[in-house]
Amino acid sequence: MKKCYVVTSYIEGGLVRLIPPGESGFVICADGGYEAALSQNIQPDLVMGDGDSGSMAAAPGSCAEFLCFPQEKDESDTFLCVKHAASLGFREVVIVGGLGGRLDHTVANLQTLGHFAGTFDSISVVDGKNVVTIVENAGLAIPKKEGFSISLFSLSDRCCGVSTKGLRYPLNDAELKSSYPLGLSNKFTGTEAYVEVKNGTLLVVMSRD
Repeated sequence: MKKCYVVTSYIEGGLVRLIPPGESGFVICADGGYEAALSQNIQPDLVMGDGDSGSMAAAPGSCAEFLCFPQEKDESDTFLCVKHAASLGFREVVIVGGLGGRLDHTVANLQTLGHFAGTFDSISVVDGKNVVTIVENAGLAIPKKEGFSISLFSLSDRCCGVSTKGLRYPLNDAELKSSYPLGLSNKFTGTEAYVEVKNGTLLVVMSRD
């Protein structure tokens, strides 16, 4: 099944660069992400939210489906969008935006990655400066992005058996803790790196230098 994009209301960087023109993915807008998408002539398939950061009214000519929620709820709009993507059977989800801006929303979106780590084949958060993904009890090949550094953080209390290849500062069966940023700011030595964690949930962050 094709890729699912979840567009948030706060996006650093051009949306059309993050969802390339002609991309065949399914687009879900989280609340104010609807207005962000329309401003770039991106027509979503579905809009979900509680209306606290944007209009939940359909624009003229829109064919999008709308699902509205009460503002008093336990889960964020973005979380609910990702949860819905899982119910639709998508195996790859890209959350567009949701980094920077309000720190509480950024942390919530990173926790959303961790919550759904085992649900999808791939789940990530991207904006114009960052690409964030997750590795849980597995290995992952990561293509180099020119001008980007790579950092590894333990999202679980600790990540055991962390090994890397293709990075300037390698790790071999190391332990990373959520309370100590040992994996900050590494560099690619080739066109691809490989990261493996035997036990734990590892946050992989690529940020523009």
